[in-house]
Amino acid sequence: MGALPFTSELVAGDSSILACREQEVRAAASAHTTQATQAAGTTPNGFPALFRARSGPGSVAKTGPESRRDAVLPRYRLRTFRFLLLVGITVHFELTAQTVPTKQVRTQQQAWLGYFNQTRLSNRWGIWLDLHARRTDHFLDRWSTLIVRPGITYYVSDQIRLTAGYAYVRLYPAVAPIGDADPLVRPEHRLWQQVNWQSHYKRLHLNQWIRLEERNIHKTLGTELADGYTFNFRFRYMITVQVPLKGDTPKPGVPNFVLQDEIHINAGKQITYNYFDQNRFFVGLAYPFSKTFTAQLGYMNLYQQQASGNAFVNNHAIRLFLFHNLNLTKP
Repeated sequence: MGALPFTSELVAGDSSILACREQEVRAAASAHTTQATQAAGTTPNGFPALFRARSGPGSVAKTGPESRRDAVLPRYRLRTFRFLLLVGITVHFELTAQTVPTKQVRTQQQAWLGYFNQTRLSNRWGIWLDLHARRTDHFLDRWSTLIVRPGITYYVSDQIRLTAGYAYVRLYPAVAPIGDADPLVRPEHRLWQQVNWQSHYKRLHLNQWIRLEERNIHKTLGTELADGYTFNFRFRYMITVQVPLKGDTPKPGVPNFVLQDEIHINAGKQITYNYFDQNRFFVGLAYPFSKTFTAQLGYMNLYQQQASGNAFVNNHAIRLFLFHNLNLTKP
């Protein structure tokens, strides 16, 4: 019985030694794992060392040159990113400044003379004809455009009309020829369709149309006509507001104030830059000489975009239109 205390002390001592041994083995294994993961560029959790947490459970604290290097790297990367971003923005604006052409606007003065005839032949059918002669450069120096445009009209009602027809156009050069050279005149063959409707609100009398044109313009090569035609569509919307200066309805002998705007939009495969073609704004007076004949005189501003996209023409025009409306269904 006297040997029992000695035996228990030995057992307790052996247990303490075994516990110390176990801790040493675990520490050695942990150190070996850490060295292996660092050499492989990953953390013990399997993530790349670049994304290793700086603190918290499972992280490895760094001291000395290695910690200072990790503190400098983020700042270096941020400065590099800012520098590359600045260089990219600078190069973009330099290239943009070199490739985008400067807007060019040329001013002209023109004089327009037009004649419009609408003759109603029956309750549903009628004919349309309008003729145009236009001069340019100081209003009257040389020819700009000649148009002959007949059509057939179907009267949906007294206020709504559908018209389709053909137009022959002679297009003169936009810029005067040099010296005594003959101007190169381009012929155009144009089909057109439109819906025209009229309405009034007290003293305001409105006339509107939507027109579609199929334009075939003769090609040119230098100063001569070439073979073939270019083709494109053109959509037009016009609104005219007319207000009698006396009374509520237009009547012979009473002038009317006229305000009008018409926009032209190009479409088609051969249109690249000038989808917007032109806008025509008119302000003037109309004078009805009779129930069938009216003269309209005023100022028109025509702002047109050329095919190049960056060239525009600002036309200041004096416009005189004559309107002749006949109704053969009435005695």
